[in-house]
Amino acid sequence: MEERKAIIKNEIKYWQKNRLLPDVYCTFLLRLYDRDESVPEKRRTRLTSKSMAMILASIVMTALTFLVIYFTQFSTVMQIGLASLLFLLFSSGLVYSLKANKATVSYFVCGAAVIQFYWITLVLHTVIEGSQFALTMSVIITCVVWIWAGRWFRLTYLWIAGVSGFVMLFLFFSLL
Repeated sequence: MEERKAIIKNEIKYWQKNRLLPDVYCTFLLRLYDRDESVPEKRRTRLTSKSMAMILASIVMTALTFLVIYFTQFSTVMQIGLASLLFLLFSSGLVYSLKANKATVSYFVCGAAVIQFYWITLVLHTVIEGSQFALTMSVIITCVVWIWAGRWFRLTYLWIAGVSGFVMLFLFFSLL
C-alpha cells in the first residue's frame, strides 16, 4: 500500500513540476496522500457568533416567558398569547437567519403551525362561544392548509399532521 502511495505522490509531483495541474490541486492531492490514516482527525466544533446569538436569544426569551407567566396579573389567555407572540417573533428571526438549513427551519414551521392552530381555536372559542360548527370548520381549514403546505414545500411531517388531524376529526365525530 505504501509503495502505491509513493508512486501516486511521485506522479502528483511530476504534474506539479510540469504544470499539468494547478498548484492548488497538486497541493491538495499531496496532502490527501500524506495523511496518516491510522490516526483519525479530531474536529473541534467552535461556537460561531451566530450560534452564540441564538443561544443568548433563547435564554432571553425563556426569561421573558417566565416573567410574564409568573409575575404578572395578566389572564391566562393573555399570558399564553404573549408567550406565543414571543415564540413567533423568535422563530421568525431564526428562520430568517438560518434560511439555508432546511432541517432547522422545519422545526420552527412546525411550532408556528401548532401555535397558529391554537390561536384559531382559542379565538373562535372565545368569540363564538359553544359553536361546534365554527370550531370544526377551523380544524378542517387548518388541516387543509397543513396538507397543502406539506405538499407544496415538501414537508412530510406537516402533511402527516394535516392528515392525522382529519383522521382525529373523523374519529371524534364518529364516536359521538
